[in-house]
Amino acid sequence: MKDLKDVLHSIGLENCITYIQSGNIVFNSIESNTDLIASKISTEIKKNFNFDVPTIVVTSQELKTIIQENIYADQELNRLYYTFLSSVPNKELAFDFSKLKFDNTQFSLKNMGIYIFFDTKSSQSKLSNNRIEKKLKVNATTRNWKTMQKLLTITRDFI
Repeated sequence: MKDLKDVLHSIGLENCITYIQSGNIVFNSIESNTDLIASKISTEIKKNFNFDVPTIVVTSQELKTIIQENIYADQELNRLYYTFLSSVPNKELAFDFSKLKFDNTQFSLKNMGIYIFFDTKSSQSKLSNNRIEKKLKVNATTRNWKTMQKLLTITRDFI
């Protein structure tokens, strides 16, 4: 993770903090274009580590809004997940996706993300990142709610 932090620092990202080794990085940047930052990060990871990594960058305010707008806040939070999407999906694909049904799984697509609540273990659901990406034709990455809350806590140190 130190090597990754060094690479990120070399492209102008400051105060990089990683949280668990699954691609969660909190940082400061004077650049406000999150798509540009994501592209730079992906390029540098490919150049330095020879990995093609789809990268999604959200601001601390976007993260705060996602957490505040949790439609499943009254549910058991250890069964709640959020899927970040790399872009707003095509309207027709989003409409078709929102009509899908999965046993033991509730979900709500909103802008560039999906709130997911699993009535049982997430591993027992047919709703996966691969299915989301195929149906919506965007990159996706999912985090459990505990990670989401921790990332927000870390971002508060930057404000």
